[in-house]
Amino acid sequence: MDQVITDKLTAKLKPTYLNLVDLSAGKSCVGGSYKLVIQSEKFEGLKLLARQRLVYDALDEEMKSGAIHALEMKCLCPGDEIPK
Repeated sequence: MDQVITDKLTAKLKPTYLNLVDLSAGKSCVGGSYKLVIQSEKFEGLKLLARQRLVYDALDEEMKSGAIHALEMKCLCPGDEIPK
């Protein structure tokens, strides 16, 4: 599922940085929990909620199907500091 998420985000948002961590790895649960840090020029001029909507739109199928149960995200513009 990690690769599917990465591929969809890359295709839709053309990120300059993308880090996806599966927080549910090794746990028995329905749907995955993920932490995402993504930086993209597509976020320029957008408020936080609009940035998050772009991510949710890119992953609409996975969210609706339950393949993704939880998604924690940081949506950054180029020039924003990437958290360590």
